[in-house]
Amino acid sequence: MFATYQPSECWVMDRARIFTPRTGIAVNRHNAMFLVTVFSRNQYRYCYGRTANPALIENTAIKLPATSTGAPDWEYMEGYVRSLPYGDLI
Repeated sequence: MFATYQPSECWVMDRARIFTPRTGIAVNRHNAMFLVTVFSRNQYRYCYGRTANPALIENTAIKLPATSTGAPDWEYMEGYVRSLPYGDLI
């Protein structure tokens, strides 16, 4: 599995998947870089004959920072990426 951020609309082949947050929030490039890293860290789950098919992906839990209400903490993710060296250049 390979994850990348595409800021504009794109066309993908049938073996690729486009992920969008369920909350309907517009993800900016800093939040997207955080998510790309989290997805990439789960790459080990889909190797050696285990293709990242939709059923496997939908049942994979991705752990994200959360607010006290349990919603994804988008501000924290953005702030974290911005605080990294060269984070302001993303």
